[in-house]
Amino acid sequence: MYITDSEIEKYLRNSKHYYFEKEKHIGRIVDTELKIETGKVVKENLKSVKIFMSKLSKKLFKDKFKTDHVSEIEVIKEAEHLLHNKYKEIVDEAELLNLIEEDLMEKFL
Repeated sequence: MYITDSEIEKYLRNSKHYYFEKEKHIGRIVDTELKIETGKVVKENLKSVKIFMSKLSKKLFKDKFKTDHVSEIEVIKEAEHLLHNKYKEIVDEAELLNLIEEDLMEKFL
C-alpha cells in the first residue's frame, strides 16, 4: 500500500516549510492554478507540493522501492528537503521528478 494523499498533506502541514493553502488575491489564484496545470511546481503552495509528492511517491513505490525496506514518510521528508534546497531554482515538474528520483535511489537503494 502506498502513502495516501491525506498522509502526505498531514506531513506537509506539520513540516518546517510554510505552505500557503489559499491565495489572498484572485490573480494569484489563477496564476498558481495555471502553473500547476502546465506542469510547474509552486513550492509555496500546499496543493501544488502535495500533488508533486503524490506523483513522486506513486512512481517510486510502484516500481522502485519496497515498503518493507524503506519508510514512505522518510522518502517524502528527503524529497521535500531536496525540493526546497538542492533544487530550489527548478520548477518544472517532470525535471524535478527525475532529479529527485535519482537522488532518492542513490540514498535509499
